[in-house]
Amino acid sequence: MCKFLKKLSFSLLGGAFILVSSVGSIAYATEADNEAVYPGGDIMDEKPQTAWEQYLEMLEDPAFSEEECQEFYDRMFTDSKERAKITFKILAVPYCKQETNYYCGPATAQQTVRFYTNSIEESQDDIWKSVGVEYSGTKGTSGDLLKNYVNSKQSTNTYALEYPSSASDMSQDIYSDINRDVPVILWVKVQKGGNWLYSTSGGHFMNASGINTGGSLIEVTDPYIGWVEGHNFIAGKYWVTAEEAYSATTSRGMGYYK
Repeated sequence: MCKFLKKLSFSLLGGAFILVSSVGSIAYATEADNEAVYPGGDIMDEKPQTAWEQYLEMLEDPAFSEEECQEFYDRMFTDSKERAKITFKILAVPYCKQETNYYCGPATAQQTVRFYTNSIEESQDDIWKSVGVEYSGTKGTSGDLLKNYVNSKQSTNTYALEYPSSASDMSQDIYSDINRDVPVILWVKVQKGGNWLYSTSGGHFMNASGINTGGSLIEVTDPYIGWVEGHNFIAGKYWVTAEEAYSATTSRGMGYYK
């Protein structure tokens, strides 16, 4: 049993207003100003497990040692915003172009696991069997299943859901994770403009794989970018501002996995 068990409460961010099909809970592609909008590949009505709920499960799971539980607690719940001076760092997260318009979850899982293992792993079709959900003919990735899949394939980091309170807080958090060689899994809803080259009507998964000196810019490894007409990001990577990353995260209202 882990020490320092404390009672915490979390205030979940409000869900974004998202276009939803009348026959399912996954958004479909729409058109705005004659421009196609990427529908997003998540589950619209999902209520993902909080970090605290995950921690309580870990306490009861003999697979986790007391030290592992304590490390998780300290990382997720201890106020550690007093960090070293932010410096430029990029992780070599491989780009895996998603193979369908709803495979952002399997592709992000593939990117993340391949970063840790550097080995040939399951195909996106096989990963979909572990993370995907189909409802009334619509398809999307469950955030909980995505988290569980990545956690089951590597032991370096136990991913859990975090809710940012500000762009600065999120930037510092991403720095902390990248500094310990952990790519963050972003869960966003994107609006075209600035450094975002497309819009989504629903949620989308990608990795945060780098951060600049000062934390004002975040590199993303985006499995969908290869589908965007006119893009020039052959390696699947580009930079967005910390404010853009925060806005896209809060627009989806689900947080990010760290």
